[in-house]
Amino acid sequence: MDTTVPPPLSANGEPETESVRPEHIIDTGVPGLPPIHAVFQPIIRAASGTLEGYEALSRGPLGSPMRSPATIFDVARRAGESAKVELLTLEIATRTFADLGLPGRLFLNVSPALVAQRAKDLLSVARRLRDTGLRPERIVIEFTEGDRIQDHEQMRWSVHGFRSLGFQIALDDLGEGFASLRMWKDLEPEIVKVDQHFVRGIDSDPWKRQFLRAIQDIALAAQTQLVAEGVETEAEYKVVQDLKVSFAQGYFIARPSVAPPRTSGPWVGKVARRIQLYPEIAGVGDAGTTAFQLAVRVEPATPRQTGQQVYERFVGDSSLHAVPVVESGKPLGLISRYGLIDRFARPYRRELYGQKSCLGLMNPNPLIVEHTVNLQEIGQRLSANSSGYDLADGFIITQDGYYVGVSTGQGFLRELSELQIRTARYANPLTLLPGNVPITLHIQRLLEARLDFCVCHADLDYFKPFNDLYGYQRGDEMLQLVANVLLACADPDCDLVGHIGGDDYILIFQSTDWDARARTALARFETARLALFAPEDIANSGFSSLDRRGQPQFFPLTALSLGAVEVSGGVRTTPHEISARAVEAKAQAKKEVGNTLFVDRRAWGQPHARMGTGATTEERPG
Repeated sequence: MDTTVPPPLSANGEPETESVRPEHIIDTGVPGLPPIHAVFQPIIRAASGTLEGYEALSRGPLGSPMRSPATIFDVARRAGESAKVELLTLEIATRTFADLGLPGRLFLNVSPALVAQRAKDLLSVARRLRDTGLRPERIVIEFTEGDRIQDHEQMRWSVHGFRSLGFQIALDDLGEGFASLRMWKDLEPEIVKVDQHFVRGIDSDPWKRQFLRAIQDIALAAQTQLVAEGVETEAEYKVVQDLKVSFAQGYFIARPSVAPPRTSGPWVGKVARRIQLYPEIAGVGDAGTTAFQLAVRVEPATPRQTGQQVYERFVGDSSLHAVPVVESGKPLGLISRYGLIDRFARPYRRELYGQKSCLGLMNPNPLIVEHTVNLQEIGQRLSANSSGYDLADGFIITQDGYYVGVSTGQGFLRELSELQIRTARYANPLTLLPGNVPITLHIQRLLEARLDFCVCHADLDYFKPFNDLYGYQRGDEMLQLVANVLLACADPDCDLVGHIGGDDYILIFQSTDWDARARTALARFETARLALFAPEDIANSGFSSLDRRGQPQFFPLTALSLGAVEVSGGVRTTPHEISARAVEAKAQAKKEVGNTLFVDRRAWGQPHARMGTGATTEERPG
């Protein structure tokens, strides 16, 4: 197996040396253009890292200003020879690919402009591609989206011609150009390549993840495979894997080269298969709700309109609560229905204000918020109320200071209430750790990905008597302490820490050293908990409080019990069964005094209503 890797790179990311065979260089005959050649960038299957094929790219001489394909085609365009140069690049790329004996499929870029100008010539070149010895099913024609398609019927005719020759069709740079979804529908490509803008930084950008998830849903419905372009880091690659995108391409896999690797490269194979922890899963479910989602577009009034004209709008539309006054796109104030009607109801006020500018009827200092402000911040500003905002009047929403819409106070309160309900399902209000919904979803994703993981159920022993003796504030401090200890011992990139209520927590480990992490958590809690007890209770190794029947009783110091269940990739089970086994393991740990870890090591498929001593392992730290 040839494990050739790209040559060393210079500071600008280009190879320091490049050996191109003379027969792989073509002279375009265009004045000002040097000879050009093809380089190849690998495309791999994201799930396994195995090689799928290569995209052919054009290059000028190394170190030359004409190195860049953008410069090459810009010069050709100015010379009126862009179609000629593009046809030549297709021929040299295919011939070079065949001569090098590269495995997999060859992806060739074709512009809509070339289809429009030289459709018949293009198909003639395509027919000659078969003379290279490459089977048609190994060639994928990538339609780039850099130009607007003027003739959709011509494009469909060309696609039919390529398919009749046995080639497959790909749509390149989805999301970058003019008409991505229409081209997808019209051309029905076998492959769609997602523009690198939506892949770079996807591990830290929830919006990009949501976009790629949505595109993946469309692809599944259309029976299309996706290629994620621009994968430059291990973290980006993990997300692409996790979202089950078919293929990946980018510098993390390999750079374009005249001698590309014939495998995906050893670095890809070493990437640990893990489910990426998304911030929107690890944190509060809907904390990102913003003012933009509350905005209702109400046609604004202008300073030139009279009070009577605004009044007539309210009379004619009973659903209208407020009208903003806007000039040159910038909001000046807000006229509320009740404020205007109250003024007009007083003697002589309609005569006084009716024919004058509506400026005299508006509140010149309403609450104005940018569209990106979240609901919590809006609530804080309303609570501070330093400018006399009236929630009943609603508020104005802007984008970069320009009017977008208004929101009623009722709409804000309704959304805030719904947010609190959603948040209660997604995150614990005390610790803000994920709640039942994201915990269950994460376990389901791990099962679907057939990955190894471990679920730990953590519970405090003697917490209720501690809470009764020391009070709820000290009790909340104990709960926060547990959350902080568990978070400190988890890998934030792959281990989820959840709080399912009360003094019960869930840890979902993908870390292979989960056992050591769990023991470290117990050891840290052993020491940290002492700060919450009185010195005499520490000296006595316990405290006196009331039991559940209201009778005085001596209790050991509050301890932490962990019940762990290991899940092997591919096991047939459910989140509910895993949770039930973790609860049982936690119950076994609680039978022991002190901070304890109990690991259920029974094979899956065995009954789990009762714990058998022969099939489990009990462990207690130090």
